[in-house]
Amino acid sequence: MATVTFHGACGVVTGSSTRLDWGERSVLVDCGMYQGSDELEQRNWAPFPYTAAKLAAVVVTHAHLDHTGLLPRLVAEGYSGPIYCTGPSRGLISLVLQDAAQLQEEGARYAREKGYSRRHAEPKPLYTEEDARRTLKLLRTVPFEEERELFPGVRFRFTRAGHLLGAASVEVTGKGSDGEARTWCFSGDVGRYGVPILKDPEPPPLPPAALLLESTYGDRRHPQEDATEALGKIIGETYARGGMVIIPAFALGRTQEILYHLSRLVEAGRLAPETVFLDSPMAINATQLYDQAESEHDEEFDALAVDPLGNGRFQRCRTVDQSKALNTRGEPAVIVASSGMANGGRVVHHLLATRPRAPAGAPSSTAPRRSPSRARRCG
Repeated sequence: MATVTFHGACGVVTGSSTRLDWGERSVLVDCGMYQGSDELEQRNWAPFPYTAAKLAAVVVTHAHLDHTGLLPRLVAEGYSGPIYCTGPSRGLISLVLQDAAQLQEEGARYAREKGYSRRHAEPKPLYTEEDARRTLKLLRTVPFEEERELFPGVRFRFTRAGHLLGAASVEVTGKGSDGEARTWCFSGDVGRYGVPILKDPEPPPLPPAALLLESTYGDRRHPQEDATEALGKIIGETYARGGMVIIPAFALGRTQEILYHLSRLVEAGRLAPETVFLDSPMAINATQLYDQAESEHDEEFDALAVDPLGNGRFQRCRTVDQSKALNTRGEPAVIVASSGMANGGRVVHHLLATRPRAPAGAPSSTAPRRSPSRARRCG
């Protein structure tokens, strides 16, 4: 008999992790980091409610940190088995975990220098860059729709989930105590239909015995809109005021969607490509991976004949000095910068630099938030 245990993302959005047990064998689907409040992030330090070394396998739905961020800690605590993911996910997981480990070490180093720590007498990282490197060596890629054995009698396969390059739903099939084969479907994060760049989500080919479905947006309907037109309107109005459009965007997924819409505006002659800047090293690297994943592109992406993500025509800012220089240009520009919630990262100094200076000055710059149709002015 199989049992399912939820270890994360219960009552909160982040920290996704679910365990599926067959007798003495266990499979972990995702091992995500909690993100958000200090109280939530404290959970990342809690002991795992299982023995890491005894897990038979780990299966990852997609690369976002709230689904992969505790994998290095799992490895540090003894896990040495396979970590299965799709081929397109592998590169993104590498970017995410190496960046997260670097931030962990930098945070611990800063705490030691300043003489404080919330959790330890001697500040230490949640995990190290070496832990991340060891984790990446355990990644095993599996093509979409191809069945693989987890252990004797239990198999799994990935189906496309949209949402992010390489994102998948996971179907796990095994026999119960009555000898009948049953399938459990773990949805992962499911993307929207009709969104450009990636192929649409694919439903399970056969009804599963149990469907474990993420529901972050389960209580709302996304508006059907022409995102390119909405973004073009914001840019046109802001440029007419001589202002800058500052777009806070997550490096994985959201940034690539924005770049696609900006490329469409360039193709339509409504935007000069030399005025567009991508200010995030991780987003730059992720965008290159998106461009290279030709098998995952949808028809809309392929129909945009020239450089759909602007890799060859938009400006890239890898260094801090390049980023800071944008605030002294004195000309209209579009800056796509991390982070997506505008609560950290390079986008913060752009927002501060473009806020109105005069007490009664009208704001000239605009910062669209979360989707091109929702904009706010700085000030």
